[in-house]
Amino acid sequence: MLLIKNGILVNTGSKNPLQQVDILVSGKKIVKIGKNLTATKAQLINAKGRIITAGLIDLHTHLRDPGFTSKETIASGSAAAALGGFTTIVAMPNTQPRMDTAEKIKSFLARAKSEGVVNILTTGNLTQNGEGKLLTNFAALKKAGVKILTDDGCGDSHPQDLEVEKKLIAAAKKVKLPVMMHAEDSEMKCNTHLHAGVVAKKLGIRGSSAECETVMIERVLELLRKNPTPYHFTHLSAAGSVDLIRVAKKRGLPITADTTPHHLTLTEKAILDSGTLAKVNPPLRSEAHRKALIAGVKSGVIDAIATDHAPHLAEEKNCEFTKAAVGLVGLETAFAVLYTDLVKRKLLTLPQLIEKLTTAPAKILKLKAGEIKVGKEADITIWDIETAYKIDKTKFASKGRNTPWNGKKVFGKATDVIVGGKIVVKAGKLV
Repeated sequence: MLLIKNGILVNTGSKNPLQQVDILVSGKKIVKIGKNLTATKAQLINAKGRIITAGLIDLHTHLRDPGFTSKETIASGSAAAALGGFTTIVAMPNTQPRMDTAEKIKSFLARAKSEGVVNILTTGNLTQNGEGKLLTNFAALKKAGVKILTDDGCGDSHPQDLEVEKKLIAAAKKVKLPVMMHAEDSEMKCNTHLHAGVVAKKLGIRGSSAECETVMIERVLELLRKNPTPYHFTHLSAAGSVDLIRVAKKRGLPITADTTPHHLTLTEKAILDSGTLAKVNPPLRSEAHRKALIAGVKSGVIDAIATDHAPHLAEEKNCEFTKAAVGLVGLETAFAVLYTDLVKRKLLTLPQLIEKLTTAPAKILKLKAGEIKVGKEADITIWDIETAYKIDKTKFASKGRNTPWNGKKVFGKATDVIVGGKIVVKAGKLV
């Protein structure tokens, strides 16, 4: 048994979301929540002065395994997740080979269970080899354990052909699996490397406008009006996208959306300081777009926050901007950056932030997770939000060091992380 004493529970589903409690865990489950709990022979964690949340859930993690294990592995990526307070992550399908058959899904999940230290779920490809043409067998992928379908990171990242889009919407609806879309018009995106704004102009590099994202969202929303099915728009970057999602939700479409820590806390100007480390896709945009995303998160138009953790080799970033790989690592920095830049600046409340990182992604994936309740799986994170520290990429468990936040002073460190009743991080270190 495990007894957590004197922590401040952040319970997003309660009228009083911040309460001092004790939590008793037996086996894999939470068995008691209250005050002055005792249990003989229970392992004790004194959480006095710290907050307790459900373990964070990341909808969007690039594990690079199999195929690109020089960048990340199941072991290193899940260790990074644990140190960042995440107890569940969802792997993207842009591996080698792609996650496009039931056999590959089963093999990956078996390895994830034995090699990972957190709960690892996986997406499955929408199309064969992620090429945007022929659909995969959605029913077989679901039976193998897939929770959501996407071609994120593969080829054009999402089918560009509207006829293929119609077919995949119908097929996903039939098997009751949600679709995740990386919204991007490939023709508009072609040969662009950042947002078409002041920084692109200053550097003399061709950029892509926000319409590259919004036009694809508009096209899909029109199809969903004719054939509604659960559909998730990932890593929104544009104010216009927030507007489109808001209107579509008001019309009753069963859609959800997420954005990332970097789109909420950085703008295109980060490129001037961090260079290729701030090169991501979709690109960092202007302050107006950033403010619109924050407003979308606060209002609930944007349901969740996902890291889009994308590790790369040093040489893939230490090169000319137009040739550099896109993406940054985020599992170990997400909560700290969001808490420091949004909560401490009173742009979001702590319960609002936790909801976007726990109950909301659980709901999107239909998981029985993301809450601290009696009878629930004991996926729990304890945080120190009072002590400042500096992000140090040399101490990352992730193989990726591609972060624009190295050296940033932040608050919010996972001190203890419990996955299925098992302590995997203790005193800020992997067990």
